[in-house]
Amino acid sequence: MCSLLIVDDHTINREWIKTWLGDVFPDWEFHEAENGKTALEMVLLHEPDAVLMDISMPVMDGIEATERMAQSAPDIPVLIMTLHTAPAYRDRAYEAGAAAFLRKDRVDTELLPLIESIVLEKQSLEEV
Repeated sequence: MCSLLIVDDHTINREWIKTWLGDVFPDWEFHEAENGKTALEMVLLHEPDAVLMDISMPVMDGIEATERMAQSAPDIPVLIMTLHTAPAYRDRAYEAGAAAFLRKDRVDTELLPLIESIVLEKQSLEEV
């Protein structure tokens, strides 16, 4: 069983992703956080297999949270999702330690392949 932490300041986004992925991966466990600060706490508490992180959030943004997670939990991949399309956001995300960068307008077509290549592959390697 895998677990995923979904971090977004909009409840409707978290619920939609959790419902959609829950249909695809019914045996997965999902956790939620509304900002980067809470996400850091949730990572320590639940040790998810991956984090799906928004960038623009109150309290602590996703870039800072990703950078801190890369230091405190480097084995947990962070997949950034954002509305921002400027290359500078992508560059900052990867510099912070993100494993992937995904635009929110492509979540419905690109998230599953990312999860398969990053999360499920990681789990397969751990089981060997």
